[in-house]
Amino acid sequence: MDTTIFDPTAHLPGPPDPWASTEQPSHRDGPPFHMTEMIAAEPSIAERILEAGAARGSAVATLAGAVRSSLRSGHPVVVTGCGTSEHGAIAVAEILREAVASAGVRPPGHSSQQAISDAQAFELSLDAPSSGLVIGVSHEGATGATNAALIAARAAGAGTALITVTRRSPG
Repeated sequence: MDTTIFDPTAHLPGPPDPWASTEQPSHRDGPPFHMTEMIAAEPSIAERILEAGAARGSAVATLAGAVRSSLRSGHPVVVTGCGTSEHGAIAVAEILREAVASAGVRPPGHSSQQAISDAQAFELSLDAPSSGLVIGVSHEGATGATNAALIAARAAGAGTALITVTRRSPG
């Protein structure tokens, strides 16, 4: 059993350098399990993400601007992922709908519910939008279906973005 003390407010370790995909977390026969630690760390991580996102020129601010621009131009925003990242994509789409409604952004001809959607990555790779913004969600940025959806969307004429762990990921 792992007896190390876990500090949920401490920064998590960074990705490997050079980049390499990881396997499942290390096995633990008893508590604390990785998921328990991840849940405990969520409030602190969310706070750091929001602080970093408030900075002008940050990736979060840039993505928010791209979402706003796409919607104000009457183009769709589609959030995609595969497997558990698809669940994350569904959540991101819902968070964006709420944020857009709270910010008073009114997509021409659509409600924010219609203008922001989620889609399964494999399906999206076969029928990519030709305009708007496609946002991929991937833990490590190495999911083939999600990357194929982003490539197809970019080739069709849509803007693309990826929410993942690091800029160095394959996505």
